[in-house]
Amino acid sequence: MVWDYAEVNPLCDKGGSFAASVEIVAGALTGCAANGLVAAAVQLDAVHTTLAQDAIVSTDPPYYDNINYADLSDFFYVWLRRSLRDIFPDLFETLATPKMEELVATAYRHGSREDADAFFLKGMTEAMHRLAEQAHPEFPVTIYYAFKHPKTRARLGRSAPAGRRSWMQ
Repeated sequence: MVWDYAEVNPLCDKGGSFAASVEIVAGALTGCAANGLVAAAVQLDAVHTTLAQDAIVSTDPPYYDNINYADLSDFFYVWLRRSLRDIFPDLFETLATPKMEELVATAYRHGSREDADAFFLKGMTEAMHRLAEQAHPEFPVTIYYAFKHPKTRARLGRSAPAGRRSWMQ
């Protein structure tokens, strides 16, 4: 994965253009049936939520110390907060995105590499158990996870599969 931007001309008539994007969204919306359900946006962490009870779960969990989403999110959060704080006061009550609860192993947030590793493994174990308990019993849970193999092997002294099994058992 490369953190880059798409180099698409928004004024062309090809995929990725503004017109094509509007057409895709409009097509998706026409396929949505109005059924009286109400949607809500909330900030919750997977370790403590009960929101997924009997849900079909397909998730892409945090990647150990590979991507700090909360740090990345601040780039957009400050502008969203400025324009949407009056509409969604609970979602934008903080000056920046919450970081301490984010399930990533970052030593600068937890004091040391060992404490960061322990925080991540404990949190991921709890989150996976919570998902397993709450998932719909008739559907499989799908988890997409990219393991940071070479660096983790050297630091923890074990291979990627053993690292995965340690929190998925």
